[in-house]
Amino acid sequence: CFALLFKGINGASLSVSLSRPPSLSWVSGFGLKDDDEKPSNLRYVRIPLVDQVKCRSSIDEVRKKKREAPDLTDGMFCAGLPEGGKDTCAGDGGGPYVLKYGGVFWAAGIASWGIDCGEPGQYGVYTRVANYVEWIEKTMEENRN
Repeated sequence: CFALLFKGINGASLSVSLSRPPSLSWVSGFGLKDDDEKPSNLRYVRIPLVDQVKCRSSIDEVRKKKREAPDLTDGMFCAGLPEGGKDTCAGDGGGPYVLKYGGVFWAAGIASWGIDCGEPGQYGVYTRVANYVEWIEKTMEENRN
């Protein structure tokens, strides 16, 4: 599935497996900037995938120190930098996390939630698109007109 969304903004093919590290990966959205202002243009940032064990560990640390946090399920994955500084934030939910393989962009995730946007040791959490490809394709086929 691939579509031109707006002039200069293309869609992405449905997901590939996340079992191998991506050559390039991005997340995009209209979420808050550093100054808590909403951007007028779509913004994007390159952030790497994070190991599930490392991500669960960071969420457990939040629970110990601060507050409750949602569980990280097998239907989710994390992305971000250990030093922080680049992340999704309020308003980015529903935005795509895409990987680039062989010149093709693949939808790997959907921005879902996070704790403390862009803080060191905290990561953004994404819904794993691969778990829903069959449902997405079925829904698209049923609604084709």
